[in-house]
Amino acid sequence: MAQIQDFFIICNIEKLKDVEFIVGVVYVNGEPKSDFITPYKRTRHEIIDKLQDVAVMYGQAKFELWTSSKEVYMQTVEEPFIYSRFKHESDTAITKRYIKDNKDVLLDIYSDLFPEPEEDSEAPKPTPPKWRFFIVRQLEKLTNKLKGEFDFG
Repeated sequence: MAQIQDFFIICNIEKLKDVEFIVGVVYVNGEPKSDFITPYKRTRHEIIDKLQDVAVMYGQAKFELWTSSKEVYMQTVEEPFIYSRFKHESDTAITKRYIKDNKDVLLDIYSDLFPEPEEDSEAPKPTPPKWRFFIVRQLEKLTNKLKGEFDFG
């Protein structure tokens, strides 16, 4: 295995249909080598544990982290083995792309996290505005006058 000279992780919290996921991309020597997507359960050290597991897989005791998620940054900024850097969203956009690219797979794998839409319930139709009723009434009166049906009341 080649020597790892440059190792960092881009990690954000991304949403897919109101379900949050921890999404990360691992870079080794400037190239993306692997990625991870896991549901975010909001436990205390969940993000730190996930990042540490990934770093251990690559034999890294310390590493750099890029994020544009405030929550990821706040949880990792004080960790001695993580050099957290808060970046602009354009620098970490790859996590959004990974969520979009894997949308169908995530919906299948984690189907229990996504509520099924109810088929019986239709969205309530909005009530038309009062001005429409007025216009319709006036048009009906005009139509009746043109047909010769006069209303003297």
